[in-house]
Amino acid sequence: MKTVLPVASGAEGNPTKSERIDSRFWLGALLLCVVLYILITLRFVFDLYDRYAMLAYDLGIFDQAVWLISRGQSPFVTVRGMHILADHFSVLLYLLAPLYWLWASPKMLLIAQTIALALGAVPVYALAYKQIGSSQLGFVMGVAYLLYPALQWTSIYEFHPENFAIPLLIGAFYFLACRRWAGYFCCIVVTALTKETAGLIIIALGLYAFTMDRRIGWRTLMLGVTSVLLATATVRHFNEGQPSAYLSLYATYGTTPQEIVWYLLTHPFAVGSSLFTLSNLRYLFELLQPLMFLPLLAPRVFAVATPVLLLNLLSKRAGMQMIYGQYAVFITPIAVVAAIYGVERLLRVCRPKAKVALSTLFCVSVIVGTAWSPIGADLSRFYGILPANQADALDALLVHIPANATVSAQSALLPHLSHRKHIYTFPNPFHRSAWGGSITALEEIDNGDRSLHTIEQVHRALAVAEIEYIALCPRSSPFPLSREDYEQYTLYVLQSPHYGIIVAEKHAILLRRGADHANGWRLFEQASGTQIASESDIPITVAQWVTAFPPVW
Repeated sequence: MKTVLPVASGAEGNPTKSERIDSRFWLGALLLCVVLYILITLRFVFDLYDRYAMLAYDLGIFDQAVWLISRGQSPFVTVRGMHILADHFSVLLYLLAPLYWLWASPKMLLIAQTIALALGAVPVYALAYKQIGSSQLGFVMGVAYLLYPALQWTSIYEFHPENFAIPLLIGAFYFLACRRWAGYFCCIVVTALTKETAGLIIIALGLYAFTMDRRIGWRTLMLGVTSVLLATATVRHFNEGQPSAYLSLYATYGTTPQEIVWYLLTHPFAVGSSLFTLSNLRYLFELLQPLMFLPLLAPRVFAVATPVLLLNLLSKRAGMQMIYGQYAVFITPIAVVAAIYGVERLLRVCRPKAKVALSTLFCVSVIVGTAWSPIGADLSRFYGILPANQADALDALLVHIPANATVSAQSALLPHLSHRKHIYTFPNPFHRSAWGGSITALEEIDNGDRSLHTIEQVHRALAVAEIEYIALCPRSSPFPLSREDYEQYTLYVLQSPHYGIIVAEKHAILLRRGADHANGWRLFEQASGTQIASESDIPITVAQWVTAFPPVW
């Protein structure tokens, strides 16, 4: 592939000594930025974890799955109520499980994710250097990748195995440009193991590769189609024979993939009205502005992101039209690669001296784009971050739960308790909520659960439950219950004679099955600073305790 602005080279086409020194300098500078990115991001994510801002959905889910796999057990995730492969085709978790032999902690997943995302800057540099012929612009593109807002939000938003596809897809483009097929296919095969939608990106990549090498294009297409079919069949197998509930996010267009695709092809005006909404346009702006809209100069490359971009834009889940999560994972690497080819095309029609002006404008755009990133943002708008003293008190409370005990706890507490075979997001398992792979469960995840049981139903469930401990913290997220329903359900649990409070902090309590119920109320009185003279005082006291500390959500 032709390169633009090739640097001078020796008589035999090899880089000169000055070229090698220059490239090493800029690559070294980029690696320093990579290290800084890792350190800064880990400080962010560790602080979020330590202060109970990371939740059962999704860190608790993947942590329990990896822990079970690392122990040689089936990854039926009780946090989610389903086998991990019934939710998504996250086969990559099996490759990550050996990390838990070194250190079994959710922080290990966060470390691995952060390092992988940061190292994506290296293939960005390599591809930019190859295509543009400038190590300086390679450095600029690498830094732009690290500062890309969608990448930064992906880095700090819990843990998701598909995040590993970002450096892999950038690497695939680099190996494709270099025609190094072993590295290329290695990258896309591992990418296929991250999530079921990865196959759609691989199919689109195959169409792009077809224009460069038909043999490689056909093989990539076959791999992508195989990946989609295998992922779909796997999810259906583990989801009790039912297709993925996520298809319901596109129920407006059909109930099966075939119906949805046919609708999109035969109703262009209806689809167009769904695409061109204010939220979608804002989403596209946030994706493209930090890259100075350069991906639009390489439409053939940027088109590789089309399948997943359409999935996001047409979904009825509002979070998929935002960069503040994991849904831009498969778009991020394509956008950055397309920006590199956009720079190449721009310099092709401009004088070489325009490189300096382009670098300056691009840096300005990147800096302006950080307005969308976590840098300087008030993270409390997006995360329920507990004050340090309350987080410390929760740490002390959770120590009282034995390692092998069965537990039902609020969402924010789950990632700190998920290394056990039976751990549930309160009010599960007493009341099945956001549980399993059904469409109903998915709707409860997105919209909250409104099917609160009566006190008689709750007490019957508590009477037969095999849950040993219940951990509650009103200041943290009540998900999947509404705030009002959470208050009511907490009252029902505290009134049950089958559980008693064994540890009471000002902001949290721990109940154990069979504990002294009367003594538990005395502990509660001491911690909450209230007095219970009779049973009739309990509802008022509980309501005052739940509402005394405004939620951080």
